[in-house]
Amino acid sequence: IWGTYLGGNGTDAAHTLKLDSAKNIFLAGGTTSTDFPVSTGSYQTLYRGNVDGWIAKVAADGSAVLHATLTGTENYNQVYFLDLNDAEDVYVYGQTSGNFPITPGVYSNPGSGQFIQKFNNRLDTLGFSTVFGGGKGVPDISPTAFLVNDCNNLYMAGWGGVVNTANGFWNNTGSGTNGLTTTADAFQLTTSGSDFYFIVLTDDAKERLYATFLGGTQSRTHVDGGTSRFDKGGIVYHSVCSGCAAFNATIPQHSTSDFPTTPGAWSRTNRSQNCNNAAFKFDLSSLKARILTNSARRDLPGLKVVCIPDPLVFENLSTGGEFFHWDFGDGTKISKTDTAFITHEYKDPGQYLVKLVAIDQGTCQVVDSTATLVTVNIAQSFVQNDADVCFGDSYQLKASGATTYLWTGDGGFTSTAPTPVVAPEDTAAYYVTLQEANGCVRKDTVQLNVIPAITPEFEWVKQPDCLARPEISVRNMTDSVQTEDLMFFDFGDGTTSDLEEDGHLFENDGVHNIRLVTQREFCVYEKSVSIPVFEMFIPNVITPGHPGHNDVFTIRYGKADGVTPADYGFNVTLTIYNRWGSMVYQTGNYQYDWSGEGLAAGIYYYEVSVEGHATCKSWLQLVK
Repeated sequence: IWGTYLGGNGTDAAHTLKLDSAKNIFLAGGTTSTDFPVSTGSYQTLYRGNVDGWIAKVAADGSAVLHATLTGTENYNQVYFLDLNDAEDVYVYGQTSGNFPITPGVYSNPGSGQFIQKFNNRLDTLGFSTVFGGGKGVPDISPTAFLVNDCNNLYMAGWGGVVNTANGFWNNTGSGTNGLTTTADAFQLTTSGSDFYFIVLTDDAKERLYATFLGGTQSRTHVDGGTSRFDKGGIVYHSVCSGCAAFNATIPQHSTSDFPTTPGAWSRTNRSQNCNNAAFKFDLSSLKARILTNSARRDLPGLKVVCIPDPLVFENLSTGGEFFHWDFGDGTKISKTDTAFITHEYKDPGQYLVKLVAIDQGTCQVVDSTATLVTVNIAQSFVQNDADVCFGDSYQLKASGATTYLWTGDGGFTSTAPTPVVAPEDTAAYYVTLQEANGCVRKDTVQLNVIPAITPEFEWVKQPDCLARPEISVRNMTDSVQTEDLMFFDFGDGTTSDLEEDGHLFENDGVHNIRLVTQREFCVYEKSVSIPVFEMFIPNVITPGHPGHNDVFTIRYGKADGVTPADYGFNVTLTIYNRWGSMVYQTGNYQYDWSGEGLAAGIYYYEVSVEGHATCKSWLQLVK
């Protein structure tokens, strides 16, 4: 119908075009022309050097440039996108490497390389000017899409990183998505430096509503223009290059790209030797009600099935909103002015539709709502309470009522048994996850408190006595005793003593088992010794020559015939003297074989030392 040129004596580029209600054409781009046809009285009439951005309004029939202005600094500047609001004010989004002007009171990241400006329809009055990005002094991202929605909120998209710098753009300047900031509710909070970046500002640019990254943790993504759009609802549609092997040595070709894809997508695999096409739709609208269900520990996002009495956590991940109305489906309704999470415990089993309404009178939409269905079952499983265990003892953990079990604990302990046996040496926590047949997942913790051992230790001695049954003295030598510990001696004949030192005289011969018993809380420990305690009988007459009838000198240990101290391991030293005091026999290990051989009948004197007993001295008549 018609065609014309627009430009000057230098290089001119146009990147964006919009029509107003009268079909007049708004264009914008960059220029090196010193004589670019600007309008008298426009916002910037003088070319400032390098590359300047420009904006122009051309009549619907192409007959005239109605209004035109330059915008920029003495360094590089270009306008990449232009949009109009309902009042037909003009908004532009572009790149700069200069000290771009920032209007007081607006959101900004000073020194950054992406700018946004608002002009009136005649392009002679600036509404505001600001920059966003990483503050590196050069562009961080290549702009890909721009929107002024029905509420005049501003939506910007772009990409940056290795693909850009590898092709010589802003090389060695740190250009990329590193250093750009996000909001707390961002879809992706961190960046590899080569990702997409989305940001939403209010119509006056005074507040940042949302910002996020999108891309993989390793792969390099980009887009070559012409394939990126916003709709007026704030949804961005992009068709991009992802998983580019030429710029990414860490991800093998023909592998699953780490660019985020969704379950059920047509393809989730990069089938290219280099970049594969990836398409995504991302909702950046300023009012969006969102619910995320979770466990009480907030470690199971998306949990939709719980068992009574376990509660559910409802996280409010809404974008925008001044008031929030919750309906939990069981008659419980809550209104809030914040997005803090809510913990709710259902009393009865069933399915409940949980609704969230987000309201913001300052948006075009005003109201947005969402709902999610949760299932509440009656818990069938059982997990024991915390317990105490004595040091050195094993313990059987107890759980039941589930289809699968997974126990974990310190030191790499794992078990899939419902009742595994453990032997902790110190207080330890054991974590169990139970999967029930009704779909419930239950997590619990059992803490076993290990009671430190008290190791009993004591010493004993026999009080020397020649013939009578000796008294046994004991002394408690136990260390690490606490005030509440209990300790006592048990002498095995029904007699006990809680004294630290004590003596005991047994009424009967025998091998007596003496125990020191200690108790700390319910843990009982003991040490025991077996002590032979007998009366001794030393004869004062022997009659050699009568075999089997007192024919050798025999020391009897107890009342049973033929039992000697040697039968209980006690060595005997024996010395025999005649009436004049001369030694006639001596041995340090008596074998009960002395019969006075070679000696005349008469009176002799003996000295007997029984190991662990007293030394006995008396006379002996040798009868032949």
